Amino acid sequence: MDSAGIGNRILWLTALVLGAFGVIVAVASLVLRRTGRSPRPLLTKYGAWFVIAPVIVLPLVYSRMLFQVVVMLLSLQCIREFSRVTGLWADRGMMRISYLLAAGLYVPVLARWYGLHQAGPLMVMGVLLLVPIFRGHYEHMVQKVSLSILAAKLAFVQQPNPAVVEINQDFAATPVTVAIRDAGGVTDVLFRLT
Repeated sequence: MDSAGIGNRILWLTALVLGAFGVIVAVASLVLRRTGRSPRPLLTKYGAWFVIAPVIVLPLVYSRMLFQVVVMLLSLQCIREFSRVTGLWADRGMMRISYLLAAGLYVPVLARWYGLHQAGPLMVMGVLLLVPIFRGHYEHMVQKVSLSILAAKLAFVQQPNPAVVEINQDFAATPVTVAIRDAGGVTDVLFRLT
């Protein structure tokens, strides 16, 4: 199957899912109106998916590099939110280093340097363990280093894994195509519906 065929299927599948949930949301909003409650929060949450879906699906379909950049930006945003929840944001130096190292995890992905991609998390952990030594600040650094490593791993888990990508395949969503191929008959039946 060529990349255009898979891209069209992804677009149709996205439209099908959004449409199916639209029917569910319409029924739920009618029920909410009849019970005297406002359906506005439900409609707002559903409407947000019309902003989210194009941001993810269009780069996925049209450009491998663009999709990986979008995933990198989402990963960096996850680190930001994670740091707010855990209190890591208070140490700005550690946050800058975490952002830099997490973004650095994507360099081998964008360059298709798969061996370095697999070794990246270990290198990030090593650098983060050296930070307290170079800074000379040791108070609460076990917690800060641990949280920074966890944040960097969060970014690493969310990025596309090029180790499963066929090297000669130049389609934007290669991890998705591999997953579709591996899923076998279930996805074939699902995609025949579109």
